Amino acid sequence: MVSCQRELDITVPDPVTEYIKDSTLLIKSITFLSENGQDSIVESYSYDSVKRKITLTWNDPSENEYPDGTMAEFSYNDKWLLSHAMYIYPAGYIPQAWDYTTIDIEYDAQKVVQKITVRYGDGSSEIKVYNKIPLPGGNYQLSWDESDPGSPDDQVLRRAVFNADGNNITSIVDHSYIAETTPAGDDIYTNVIRTDSLFYDAPGSVKKIIRNEVDTLMHSNQSYVSYDFSTRYTKGDQLYNQRQALLNGIANMPFFDPDSNTDLFGGLSFSLENESWQYLKYPVQTADIRWNMNDYHFAGSSEFDSKDRLIKFTGFFLDMGITPSVYKIKYYK
Repeated sequence: MVSCQRELDITVPDPVTEYIKDSTLLIKSITFLSENGQDSIVESYSYDSVKRKITLTWNDPSENEYPDGTMAEFSYNDKWLLSHAMYIYPAGYIPQAWDYTTIDIEYDAQKVVQKITVRYGDGSSEIKVYNKIPLPGGNYQLSWDESDPGSPDDQVLRRAVFNADGNNITSIVDHSYIAETTPAGDDIYTNVIRTDSLFYDAPGSVKKIIRNEVDTLMHSNQSYVSYDFSTRYTKGDQLYNQRQALLNGIANMPFFDPDSNTDLFGGLSFSLENESWQYLKYPVQTADIRWNMNDYHFAGSSEFDSKDRLIKFTGFFLDMGITPSVYKIKYYK
């Protein structure tokens, strides 16, 4: 008699993070207030640790960002890395060509992102491949292409260096484009390379960012401090933890506007000039910022509950200057 045996999968999944286990730490919703303080988007969260899913629901009556009632279901693999997202739109809403439908994320054996595939409402898809190069000391570099296929004369190449703990320490934008046209009709190309070097304090918050910009058209090479988070709170890491849990695997990627992956995963993934640095790891109190060669000083005040949990984060939104940015946070318990 021939014995038939089936190979069993004895892989033990990584344990769920303590942040998801402890219900007193679970964020129920975050309200993102707009500039006028009237319009707002409420992002609500539900958790299923058995099925390894987190569901986001957006209440956006003005529908500036999402159709009101849109949902996104995040799925995680057996190592609790974000691997899939599915967007569910309200009844009666017909997804537009630019609306997200699904997102798939692939990783290597070291849990480093390799590929992100985004599918849209018109059936098209966009694939970003992240090429990894090991560096000394356990560091590594990722490189990817953010160029717009519809603009062949405009090329944006990205690089990012991470330390052995997975923290981003260098972010590079290499932008080549047509800068102007001469009276003779000749196109003049330029190459601007912007390098951000991040420095962290002992608790793990971003302390300072030094930017270097090289412009081949202007023949300039300048370095300056773009962010100096001079003081931070020593409590209130809930936004940081929420981002790490939601985006586990890509939470430390330096996506920035206009990266195509900037706003795929809700409010905590949105990043105009890396706004998330304000609450990584603890909330900013005061900061000096240089943006578009203008200098700004920010002083804000966040609030905490009796359990020292952050319930109101006051930061800044860099657009045409500093605009107040307020997040109101509610918990399940």
